[in-house]
Amino acid sequence: MFSPRLILIAGILAVASSCYGQDSLLLRNYQFVKRSDSWLTSQNAAGLTRLCSPSVSEAELSLTKSKGGLVDWYQSPDLLQATANVESFTRISQRAVVFGSMTYDNFSGRDMAGTAFISPDHKPFDIVEDSLVNTDTKHRDTYRLTGAVGVDVWRGLAGGIRLDYTAANYAKYKDLRHKSKLMDMTFTAGINYPLSIVNYQFTIGANYLYRRTTESLVFSLYGREDKVYKSLIDYGAFMGRVEQFGSSGYTDKGQEMPLVDDYNGLGLQLSIVHYPLSIFTSMTYARRNGYYGRKSPYTITYTNHHADLLTFDARLSWAVGGDLQSPTSIFSADLTLSSENLENEANTYRELANESGAYYYEYYDPVKTANKLWKNGQFALTADLGINGELPAWTLMASLDWYNRQQTSYLYPYYRRQHLHNTKATLSATRNLLTPKGVWTLSMTAAYQKGSGEPYTDLTFAEPSVRQSTPATMDAWLWREYQYIVAPQYSVGGSIAYAFVFPQTKLKTHVRLSATHRKANQTYEYSNGKDCTSLTLAVGCTF
Repeated sequence: MFSPRLILIAGILAVASSCYGQDSLLLRNYQFVKRSDSWLTSQNAAGLTRLCSPSVSEAELSLTKSKGGLVDWYQSPDLLQATANVESFTRISQRAVVFGSMTYDNFSGRDMAGTAFISPDHKPFDIVEDSLVNTDTKHRDTYRLTGAVGVDVWRGLAGGIRLDYTAANYAKYKDLRHKSKLMDMTFTAGINYPLSIVNYQFTIGANYLYRRTTESLVFSLYGREDKVYKSLIDYGAFMGRVEQFGSSGYTDKGQEMPLVDDYNGLGLQLSIVHYPLSIFTSMTYARRNGYYGRKSPYTITYTNHHADLLTFDARLSWAVGGDLQSPTSIFSADLTLSSENLENEANTYRELANESGAYYYEYYDPVKTANKLWKNGQFALTADLGINGELPAWTLMASLDWYNRQQTSYLYPYYRRQHLHNTKATLSATRNLLTPKGVWTLSMTAAYQKGSGEPYTDLTFAEPSVRQSTPATMDAWLWREYQYIVAPQYSVGGSIAYAFVFPQTKLKTHVRLSATHRKANQTYEYSNGKDCTSLTLAVGCTF
């Protein structure tokens, strides 16, 4: 059997070998084509039929080294990451366009502990290692595959389907050890239809979305069996209950426990073109339902959760000079808004035996353990100036990102509230210098971010009895996350790249070196550092 890595490399070479020559190969720019029309990257694959540029592909291999303690509480202060990626927009006929991508990512991070999940973001609860002394290396392999096709079916009426599939393996190599297996699949099917009213070109679209994710956890020991290991079952803001590793519970020894999510959603799109103005809007609603454990009369389902998700995207573009297909400059404004409101409940149950002696579980009213609300947004202004083919001489960008998280965790009669907000402003400039033999690309980025909010507020619904102990907490992780989100910090970065036509081929080959440095102006208790530096080397080609 061939490994997924060999399949990915073979795919890159196969696609590259089939490319055809372009008189202006140096003027090809995959990323510019990708963002030239919002329909190309929308969830509705029917929008692929709007591809105006010739077929274009990009392949890249990159290696990143990052070191420094200014990372989120579950991330690594010393990581090495290698990525291989190939993407392509291909018009296979006058009516049909396909998009495909393959990615392999290899991650190795030192001095890691914290969550057992690949990422704790937007989880109904978390399983957190209740120790700071058992940090060690974690390794992750991630494979992503995307395929989409859009077809003009009849007089502009287009249909499309898209499938995104991600598989990942994640493991910690020191007791308490855990292994995580992720499967994340998203399927969408949609249509769109163009309308002409006076001098305005309208395109309306709709799509159905289904997504399923399963992340299975297995906990184990390779060392001393008599040593006690504990985990915090974190309902939110690092408050919950402590569970000792053994033969039962969320961290049941040797049992693979899945966290399962199912999403069903509907998306609507509308675009208006009246040259030189174009507008694109998209809105998606999805309902999320899931559980942790196993759905069976003879196994335990520990929690159930549900959430409502809403996203809104809009872009306004203004073209200057040239014509609709080849303007000399493009100015655009992008707005992205998203929210997710989640509720998690812990099941109450008891174990019973039937007449044949088999054990089963009887469930009672569940107990609410958390309410969580996430709100994200971004407003960005972009100017592509002096466009030659697909290569802007300048790309200038200014953006404002904001993040808002409200969560309340419950363990009656106690509950904990947390409300954190973060705002980040970014400025960047990219200069492409065309020479007779190649293209030099120079980029600079500067950003500043600051947050607000209290790390926690502990309250009670009623006066606790003398027999009721306060909930377990994990202050070290709480304050590390708080610093990462709230502390004033800045970042500066830059990159230099050179692209040329590789001898005896029709490949626009590029080499890129980039670096980023982030620094916080404030530290808190349990801080793991106040700066972080990343360096990336990449080689790739456009064809």
